[in-house]
Amino acid sequence: MRRTLTTALAAISLLLCSQIASAQTLEEMISLANEGIPSYQCMLGYKYLDGDGVEKNVPEAVKWFKLAAGNGDVYAAYTLGKTFHGGDGIPQDYAEAMQWFRLAAEMGDANSQYHVAEMYQSGTGVEKDYVAAYAWLSLAIGNGANKRGIRDNLERDMNVSQIAEAKSLAESLEASFH
Repeated sequence: MRRTLTTALAAISLLLCSQIASAQTLEEMISLANEGIPSYQCMLGYKYLDGDGVEKNVPEAVKWFKLAAGNGDVYAAYTLGKTFHGGDGIPQDYAEAMQWFRLAAEMGDANSQYHVAEMYQSGTGVEKDYVAAYAWLSLAIGNGANKRGIRDNLERDMNVSQIAEAKSLAESLEASFH
């Protein structure tokens, strides 16, 4: 229930954030972002990332996303993960992508939990670790991600002891976030 509520609140927050931020002029948005309001920092990040009303500038977008993520904005952290993972407009950096995905994952974002799992499973930016991948997939599934088939496939490559360790890790991770 808590996970569903967190996901619903995050979706509502993004919707409200976009409505509030779109009602402002760019100058007002920058002023509010400079005051430390995460929703405006995040929206400015998206404006610079997409070139929406400003010249596209990925490094500037990253700057605003980092400020917003530092202020607890899960969407900014997730977007930083995607941006560093893809390397579109900035140097690709899997280790940094993992850092931002992990932050958003710890905030309960199922998509980020899946990306953390995927990176552990493939060994992208981190050492390959099926136990960690399984644990993060379990968290993602618990938060509504439709990834049960991926976890089932991963389980086939694991022994009974690894699966038990992964389940224990998932419980430990979940407990540490609340």
